[in-house]
Amino acid sequence: MLFYLFLRLRREQNILFEYGVSTSANKQRIAEVIAHELAHKWFGNLVSPKWWNYLWLSEGFATYFQYFAMHKVDPNMRLDHQFLLLHHHTAFQTDSLESSHPMTNSPTGSSITQIVYNKAGSVIRMMEHILTTEIFRKGLNRYLTERYNSIAEADDLFSALNAQYIEDTPTPQIDVKTVMDTWTLQKGYPVVTVNRNYTTGSAIVSQKRFLLRNNESEADTSNSRWWVPLTFTSQENQDFLSTAPKIWMNDSQTDTTIADIGAKANQWVIFNIQETGFYRVNYDARNWAFLANYLNSDNFTNIHVLNRAQLLDDALNLARAGVLSYRTALETTKYLSRETDYIPWYAALTGLSYLDKRIRGLGEYEHLAFRNYVLELLSNLQKTIGFGEQTSDDHTMKLLRNLMLTWSCDYGNRDCISWSIDTFATAMSEGNTSSIPPDVRTVVYCNALRQGGEVEWDFLWEQYLTSEVSTEQALILGVLGCTTNENVAHKYLRKTITEDSYIRAQDISRIYPSVYNNPYGVDFAISFLANNYKEILEFNNNAVSSITNLVSGLASAISSQDQLDKLRSFFTSISEDLGESGLATAEANLQSALRNLAWLEENGGVISTWVKEQDYRLPRDIVPYYYVVKLTSDLDGDTFTYDGSVDITLNVSVDTSQIILHANDLEIINTRLRKVEDEECIVITATNLDTLRDFYYIQLEENLVAGEQYILSIVFQGHHREDMYGFYRSYYYNETGDKSWIASTQFQATSARRAFPCFDEPGFKARFKISIARTEDRHALSNMPLLTSDEM
Repeated sequence: MLFYLFLRLRREQNILFEYGVSTSANKQRIAEVIAHELAHKWFGNLVSPKWWNYLWLSEGFATYFQYFAMHKVDPNMRLDHQFLLLHHHTAFQTDSLESSHPMTNSPTGSSITQIVYNKAGSVIRMMEHILTTEIFRKGLNRYLTERYNSIAEADDLFSALNAQYIEDTPTPQIDVKTVMDTWTLQKGYPVVTVNRNYTTGSAIVSQKRFLLRNNESEADTSNSRWWVPLTFTSQENQDFLSTAPKIWMNDSQTDTTIADIGAKANQWVIFNIQETGFYRVNYDARNWAFLANYLNSDNFTNIHVLNRAQLLDDALNLARAGVLSYRTALETTKYLSRETDYIPWYAALTGLSYLDKRIRGLGEYEHLAFRNYVLELLSNLQKTIGFGEQTSDDHTMKLLRNLMLTWSCDYGNRDCISWSIDTFATAMSEGNTSSIPPDVRTVVYCNALRQGGEVEWDFLWEQYLTSEVSTEQALILGVLGCTTNENVAHKYLRKTITEDSYIRAQDISRIYPSVYNNPYGVDFAISFLANNYKEILEFNNNAVSSITNLVSGLASAISSQDQLDKLRSFFTSISEDLGESGLATAEANLQSALRNLAWLEENGGVISTWVKEQDYRLPRDIVPYYYVVKLTSDLDGDTFTYDGSVDITLNVSVDTSQIILHANDLEIINTRLRKVEDEECIVITATNLDTLRDFYYIQLEENLVAGEQYILSIVFQGHHREDMYGFYRSYYYNETGDKSWIASTQFQATSARRAFPCFDEPGFKARFKISIARTEDRHALSNMPLLTSDEM
């Protein structure tokens, strides 16, 4: 197995770096590839796996050394920390599915990469920390010496490591093969649950296989057990450097009791120090609360950066699997407004990206609340590191800035979008993109296309055609689908069925994901598929798989029942072309979409409610200038209702396609919007009342223009309450002893929104004209001057 020859067979983008064009991520990837293939000189060439089921002996070690050997060469890249994000956590995802397989197994399918490479590398890292680095190093040297120019199986590795362990350890606690067989011969990994006794200071620790989809059958996994190396520390005795196991839980134990975990009753404990063990950790609700509170304090950096990433990744995935409440999981994310390190941010945003895709299915308003929450978390980071590169930036700071800008711009941060548009406009005026720093090009390109049109798209396509650097070409292909113009998106998708597309065959697969992974892209991709399926079949020699394979990726991006119905309707309409087998394959590929929608049905409401609870402030895109309020009260009947209307003159400070104001306990009957200048009506596409935050949400067909004035007219009906809030009712007995009703309000502190729709915050000061319609036998009093009193 001459693995080192693979260096000669790599794609250009994985081996060639061009200063001023290639990104920091490209540089890192190239370093990883070279280190990986060099590691094969020992693991793969000097000692080769006995058979394919031991492939992890080659690829697992090469994966391990591509990070930890490269860390010795260039510590600035922090590859020892990034390993957790890029391999440990990704292996968690694949190995949490029922479809996973053991490390020692005949490898098949895409899980080869995740298990034989990523999980194996993670388990090897765990072995190092179990044995200590020195024993691990000497044990590997013994293994390579014993199997020099020969083949090996897993037992050969374990035998060498165990011999070294016994030789260097005064009181050995384990047998390496006994321990490692539980990790290499069975699929999956455990979630370790810690239930503390806050009176005695003890804890019961249990293990169970973690399944991301808990509705999958556990018939053959319910008895899965591992030798679990337990490491832990506490707020009282913080030690995040000692990663050797303190206690072992063996494969015959479902749980074990730790008599003293060294934590006070009002302080946290953290298991799996630096997440060196290949397992997740869950805690009782009280310990999770202690952790969330401590993270959201000035002392949060006392928790090791890898454990901060671990807490975020574990919490969000435990919640996704239904093991932990989403309220608890999301509480751990609140501290991110303080975080400035790339490692926890990457872990958090990876978890939140799943929520992003799913919550889109709840509707625009719910997704807006989620976006606002994430933007609030990002706001301090944006202020701290800024948009532009600094000479003091290290490698992960450049990666962090790209991550921050991607989410900020995607979620509508005005400063980020304006910066992207201006930066791209400068590049267009210069005729090339060389002035755009490589590490922010994905953000600038994508948002320029998202906010622009065909002109911007054509310019970037021309840059692709003229570029001679493969990393830049790959980057451009990845963002050309960012357009929000359906015709332009179809123009791009058409290149998948065009002979002279100028896109290399191996890069064609980038096009569809580039489109459907963007907010509008799923609908664009479905419509293109429906309108052009005959051409797609013909271009691919009538291979039905050319249609069904597209659905696999597309289905994972579906966020609503409407999108699923469209795709399923398309399949039904072409069932004769697909045939029975093709239709069955297409339907099977839709299962991921069905699972995601079922998950949304179960969890969407809880997440939406929690996110809304975090934000009770109105956006500042629109400011009220003048109110004309008309109220007609009925105190003589038994309904105690009143009719009202309000015309609000609005000043627009930032282009926006939505208006959000307050309304509470009001029935909105009609809503209209028009320009002040020419009375042109603006089309309202949707309205929604958020009773949790008292928000009245108005979605518009087009953007309101900054600097323009508009009049928002709302007709509504209210109820005279008895709780002294809003336009409330009360009574007194007159001189004849009869009960007389009065309606009154003071609009404080948040009673205005209960009387009429308005921007009910102190920062939104405006002028008012209020009219009260009354019968002749009643009086109207106000602390404002009377303008007129007219008969109706």
